[in-house]
Amino acid sequence: MQLVTPADADDVIQRWLNSVGVHACAQPLPHDLADSLPLTLVQGMGGDRADVVRDVFNVRLYTWAETSEEAAAEAARVAASLQAMEREDVGGAFCRSVELNALPYPAHDTNHPDLPRMCFTARVGIAASVGNQD
Repeated sequence: MQLVTPADADDVIQRWLNSVGVHACAQPLPHDLADSLPLTLVQGMGGDRADVVRDVFNVRLYTWAETSEEAAAEAARVAASLQAMEREDVGGAFCRSVELNALPYPAHDTNHPDLPRMCFTARVGIAASVGNQD
């Protein structure tokens, strides 16, 4: 029997972003967020199995920076960097597609009200791992 295992999309995306020079993490946020700027958090929001070997994940990316202008510029850079992941192998996980659903927009953070934050969403198709179950 074949076992199809979805990729850990949050991990794949944050590894890709870090490899292209974006400071990114998956949850939890670092306690010293203000000392880690700019920083982008990758947050998975579920998804669906598009076909036998491809899952499409809904992801939300939050970017904090010291000023609103820096947050907007960094979020635009993160969105472009994410789009560049399409057709790339990221540590054995092949990214088949990247589609931005919502372009970066201001997203106030009540936990860090003094830090400007931007957000955007995307759908990212990543090949699932297929193996045999013994």
